[in-house]
Amino acid sequence: MLPFPALLVWLLSLGRGGLEMKLQELINKKHWTRETAAKKLGVSLRTLYFWLSSSSKKEPSGQSLKKICRVFKCSLSDLIT
Repeated sequence: MLPFPALLVWLLSLGRGGLEMKLQELINKKHWTRETAAKKLGVSLRTLYFWLSSSSKKEPSGQSLKKICRVFKCSLSDLIT
């Protein structure tokens, strides 16, 4: 079994392309602006824009993914599939 950080990197590599769409979908379901979502997630608006950009190579860290799941009440598998 892979350690959690390695497993996370592997899962993200499988789900890249869907993560930004899923995150935007979760923001839309809450009827939040990107500014509100960034505040709730405790990140800068710029960081959120990086996460939402399919051309960006910047992905949320393991801690950030946990927080996204907690804030949006979803599982990690929901987020990356």
